[in-house]
Amino acid sequence: MIKDVDTGQHRQIDVLLTIETKGHCLKIVIDAKYYTKKLSVKNIEEVVGLAQAVNADKVAIVAANGWSMPAEKKAKRVRMDLRLFSTEEALSLLLEWARIWDIRTSTLDKIFGPSEELLYHAITPIGREGGGADVIIYREFITGFTYVTSDLTAPESNQVSSEIGNYELMICTRSESKWAAGIISNIAQYTLECAINPSHTMDYGFPDTSKLEAIVFVKPDLPAYVFLGREYGILLCVGITKPELEYAFRISSESLIKVLEKNKILPYTDFDRDSVV
Repeated sequence: MIKDVDTGQHRQIDVLLTIETKGHCLKIVIDAKYYTKKLSVKNIEEVVGLAQAVNADKVAIVAANGWSMPAEKKAKRVRMDLRLFSTEEALSLLLEWARIWDIRTSTLDKIFGPSEELLYHAITPIGREGGGADVIIYREFITGFTYVTSDLTAPESNQVSSEIGNYELMICTRSESKWAAGIISNIAQYTLECAINPSHTMDYGFPDTSKLEAIVFVKPDLPAYVFLGREYGILLCVGITKPELEYAFRISSESLIKVLEKNKILPYTDFDRDSVV
């Protein structure tokens, strides 16, 4: 029995998996539905309400006999992942995910320093429609905030390999920014479809108050990122203005990166800065 965060009443949950590692705590609800009929929209709404009531970060439904089409649409609407699993299979999958996540984040900590207790969780797992990557926050790597994705590198990754292989994304800001964390969480999903290489540029919808309109990707000078016997890459995302994007098209992205370095813009993304070209 788990207390409802709103009412204080106890709620019945089939499995509540709590993973505590490196100062982070992830709560995952696993709800088993061994019904003779397919899951309905009402069943989905019940599980969503249950997960919200106990403040869970992620939720999985074990469906013995599948689900209806309206239920699937509802699940997608609320960004829930539906799969056919036994309880043992679901638990095993989540424990393996937790093991890889722990090793990965411990390795990233060796590069960026100790991570913050706060972790930005993607509501929908990476690889699903509307999904994104979880993002770790670092305060001791440089002055300011460094955000790093933590879902892309693994021995068996679905990411499209780039010139630097399988990689995580990072972005740096001078002050705290949920927008920055959201940027790399969203782009992480795109890397499952297309390769992003150093010096590539990408249009991006920054806040209306920002002068930035695109991103240039830079290979940062970092120690080797190695875990489970394999080396991975890290790609820095830097926000750029429209004139800077045009400069990259007209001259080259490599030249733009040098200009950004000369003007002490790198490695930061400053949302309200002026153009340097």
